[in-house]
Amino acid sequence: PRFVAMYFSAVDHAGHMYGTRSRAVRKALKKVDAAIGMLRRELEERDLLSRVNLVIVSDHGMADVKQRIDLDRYWPEVEEHLDWADWGPVASFHPRVGHLEKVHAKLLEVCADLPVTVYMREELPAHFKYHSNVRIAPLLIVSEVGYTVDLSTSTFYPRGNHGYDPTDERMNAILIAHGPKIISPSQQWTLEEAGHPIPEAIENVEVYPFIADLMEIEPMPSNGTGLLSNLVVQRL
Repeated sequence: PRFVAMYFSAVDHAGHMYGTRSRAVRKALKKVDAAIGMLRRELEERDLLSRVNLVIVSDHGMADVKQRIDLDRYWPEVEEHLDWADWGPVASFHPRVGHLEKVHAKLLEVCADLPVTVYMREELPAHFKYHSNVRIAPLLIVSEVGYTVDLSTSTFYPRGNHGYDPTDERMNAILIAHGPKIISPSQQWTLEEAGHPIPEAIENVEVYPFIADLMEIEPMPSNGTGLLSNLVVQRL
């Protein structure tokens, strides 16, 4: 195979259930680290490590939840005006036909003193990159970090959550890349001299075009800018 993807859910699950500083998170980190270590050893034993590019990335960070805001405690009839809703740090609402203005006005009223902001889709901050797709709901509630929106009937009370403003450092993730087509630390000074400094941080939207470059395929249109292209060894 040219491309293999693996997902380890243990750290995410532990963070949601027990919070970021829990013993369960530390245990999950050790478990995933051991799994990645085993993968690397097995590749080395099969003499494949020099032929495989490994890209290890987390899709998000995690923040401890201070409070779950049960919206129906502030507006008991909220569900009567919705066709569909998705709950969490960013709650999305599809009001019933003809109810958009009413739901928007009511959400502005009931959320005025809560640690959240109500947005129409087109009002979302530009750095969210979350406003131009038809799948995005017309109304959204964006929570401050540490809060999450739900209904009182929900049985899920997360101790940790993600999906907050990506500029908050608690949402930071990791990116580790190593392989024959990836510029090594010892080679990076040549990029600096050529006026291509290594970025200290990137957005996760850059991972897809980076992997496409590694595989020498033309990426589909995306929010990525090709910021990491300089880290890929020139095509043979």
